[in-house]
Amino acid sequence: MNIYFKKVKNSLLMIYSPEYDIDNIMETIQKGEFFLHKTFALKKDNISDEIDVFEGAEICFKIGEFNNGYCHLDKDVFLTNHDFYFSENIKIHKKLLISFSNISILRCIDELVDCDIYIVDNYDGIQGHIPYSDYIALVNTFPNATETHKYRDMRVAQSIKNYVENLGNIQQKYEKYLNKRTEFIAISKSKDIKSIRFELFYKVYDTLQLMMDGAEGYCERDWQTAICDILCVLYPKYILAEREICIGNDERHGKRPDFLLIDSSGFVDLLEIKKPTRQRIITNTTYRNNYVADKDLSGAIVQMEKYIYIL
Repeated sequence: MNIYFKKVKNSLLMIYSPEYDIDNIMETIQKGEFFLHKTFALKKDNISDEIDVFEGAEICFKIGEFNNGYCHLDKDVFLTNHDFYFSENIKIHKKLLISFSNISILRCIDELVDCDIYIVDNYDGIQGHIPYSDYIALVNTFPNATETHKYRDMRVAQSIKNYVENLGNIQQKYEKYLNKRTEFIAISKSKDIKSIRFELFYKVYDTLQLMMDGAEGYCERDWQTAICDILCVLYPKYILAEREICIGNDERHGKRPDFLLIDSSGFVDLLEIKKPTRQRIITNTTYRNNYVADKDLSGAIVQMEKYIYIL
């Protein structure tokens, strides 16, 4: 069986693809509750039609809602006494909610606390707010099957060691395993760096999406500066971005590309940025059965070729 999560408007949706007869699952839901992965208590009120799913193969459930900068998880779905919130920039996935053997991580936390819990990407020191990096560390250190079995063996051995010989040093083996696991977890925390870069791309994507939605509100100079900043974030090899540097002339005018980018190896790239408009970039009609570049796009290409030639 497979589940994945998707944000649609203000809803957090979970799409479920069962391995067996979906009709039986739907019948169970209609009669009461369907428990999935021992974590989600799903009722017919949770079924959502906000996105199209493969009919007869998938079911879509609404399990949370986005507001005030957070994703608020439905505590009736997760069977928690307290509310859980994730910063809206945090991408919800299965590993954040379910540990091995279908153990609900949120319910484990819920049993220990007496307040609502916020998982935040920028820690602010408020009681009940947990940094996302620490939450990921908790997820990565959650006891797995091997650790649980070794702990069980140690507890049993301690209880019967006075009555049975040749048990071996179970306690020492358990401690040795914990030490190795701690070392591995310390190394695996380097994966947080990858998650930071992942979040960086999401932040850039969201910023660019907002810019595209409100492009008409930008003057061309501000638009160009914002796009250049985004490119320098995505490509950290660029250590310098200079605006409108004169690179020479064509015997009539000085040539000033929007930006001259210099990378860490000393190479130079030229950056010319056009603000999006309603103008076409290809023609509506064909030339010899091909759509070709409109004059605005052709002009921009020739402009860049001239810059390169002069440089």
